[in-house]
Amino acid sequence: MRRREFVALSASCLVWGALANSAQARRPPTVGVLWHAGAPSEEEPYYSALLQGFRDEGYIDGDTIKLEQRFPSESPERFRSFAAELIALQPDVLVGVGSLSTPYLAEATKTIPIVFTIVADPVAMKLVDSLAAPGRNATGFSNYSGDLMGKRLEVLRRALPDLKHVGMLFNPDDHLSSRYLAQAISAAQTLQLDLTQMPVRLPDEFKPTFSDAVGKGVQAVAVAGDGFMFRNRAAIARQCVERRLPVFGWSHETADAGFFASYGTDQRDLVRKAAGYVGRILRGARPADLPVEQPTKFELVLNLKTAKALGVTIPDALLHLADDVIE
Repeated sequence: MRRREFVALSASCLVWGALANSAQARRPPTVGVLWHAGAPSEEEPYYSALLQGFRDEGYIDGDTIKLEQRFPSESPERFRSFAAELIALQPDVLVGVGSLSTPYLAEATKTIPIVFTIVADPVAMKLVDSLAAPGRNATGFSNYSGDLMGKRLEVLRRALPDLKHVGMLFNPDDHLSSRYLAQAISAAQTLQLDLTQMPVRLPDEFKPTFSDAVGKGVQAVAVAGDGFMFRNRAAIARQCVERRLPVFGWSHETADAGFFASYGTDQRDLVRKAAGYVGRILRGARPADLPVEQPTKFELVLNLKTAKALGVTIPDALLHLADDVIE
């Protein structure tokens, strides 16, 4: 090979090497997302909220970011296998949506940053050392905040002036159920209401549990929110109308499903904010240094369609307090 040809070839290699390095430098970050349901449509409105959160941060899937999303359909085996699959892709950040999915990610990696959202008690779940100082590779957003159960019973009392007896629907297998139950018992005593406990673990227990509550004189039901209750919100809403029992939920999505009303955290806001934490980590922040945020935005939603089906007239004063009214 002549010297001139060798110099030209070497220069060409250097140029191509520089272009390859530049392309690699421009590679969009990869973010793995582990949901809990079986498809994007089953995750609405949270699926759209997460994409909107990334857009707000300037990240467009397939352009400035690559989202690898998995939908395990609430199968423990698929949670585990999908978590391993996402980690094998060596993503820059992982996102766990909900208390079901996040522990599988945390169990599978101690190094890849994890942002969780809609997780009630990340300290008890050992995802973080503390809310203020997570200290590990995970941080995010909790959807638990204080005595919301008491506020729900107060709203029920205002909506139903003749209310004397309430039911408390909860999943005994949820680790927060005892806390919610204690809050409900305390609030019922303050409001001089009788309270009947309504534990449910399986979907086929809803019908007999509601039937039993009606037989005991329950006039309205408050629900302790968890993943099980969320997945069965349509079934609970049907019992609400069939038994003519106003049922009070914990998120906008429960009122959308047909509950009489809801008061609680704006969970779509928490999902949008998760994308913001992902952005901060991609820009160099460490999960251990980002405090877990607790909810600051709450909303009262009233479902007038359900109220009409129940024959309940909601007082104007309460309607004026609502953040949203479903008609």
